[in-house]
Amino acid sequence: MEPFIDVLEGARLRVRSVSLATPETPRLAARMTELIKIQSGYKTGTVDLWCRCQDGSGQTITGEVTTDGGIAHVTWDTGLKMDFLMVVQDGSLLVDDTQCTGLGPTTSIYGPEGLDPCALHPS
Repeated sequence: MEPFIDVLEGARLRVRSVSLATPETPRLAARMTELIKIQSGYKTGTVDLWCRCQDGSGQTITGEVTTDGGIAHVTWDTGLKMDFLMVVQDGSLLVDDTQCTGLGPTTSIYGPEGLDPCALHPS
């Protein structure tokens, strides 16, 4: 369990800085690149892809170990809740997906509504 906590601490710093340097799978990196291209055409501006919001500052992070890797449950100061699903690849724990907390795979960043804020999804 110790390595998981270490990785969560590192992820916490990276989430706060909203950096694409967050340890992520190649699959998630490709999806983020795709979503950035989609957003570039928006006339209303872009959202923070990590929180699907305009202001992703101030978070509380708790971790959960799963059989596949882990989940970082993030709650922003605004009340927004997101889950960062992690997998183990080549001995490293990497973020592979984001979902709205408690709303499951239909809110995955890979779905057609990947840019939708979690507040738009019924709970």
